[in-house]
Amino acid sequence: MIFNAVRFVTALIQWHLIVDFMSLPMPLYIASTGLLWALSWFLVYLGIELSEKWTPFAVLGVSFSYIAYYWIDRFLFQSAAGRDNTKFAVVMTFVFSLFIIIALALPKSRAYFDEIIERDERN
Repeated sequence: MIFNAVRFVTALIQWHLIVDFMSLPMPLYIASTGLLWALSWFLVYLGIELSEKWTPFAVLGVSFSYIAYYWIDRFLFQSAAGRDNTKFAVVMTFVFSLFIIIALALPKSRAYFDEIIERDERN
């Protein structure tokens, strides 16, 4: 969330510099994707903080959407030289995905979200 908020603000502040030195992606793309992902992750944070029953689905949806966005952005806008660390990126994508799945499957996580669902059903 913070990384993308910084991306958004930096794109706004450095708009002219981005236009002068980057052919693609343009500052509008950088700013809009930064804002989109910052808001998406903030929504996930609020879901966790406010104990909403839709939070596990939001975590999965935003996490795997972000992974897809990362790889699409990487191959569309990064130069071949910028993709020298593809093996590392693949491994880290796998580790991140595994972490999210395990974190949601942990007994305490499941109990927490089950409690939220039961509370909502009683009300």
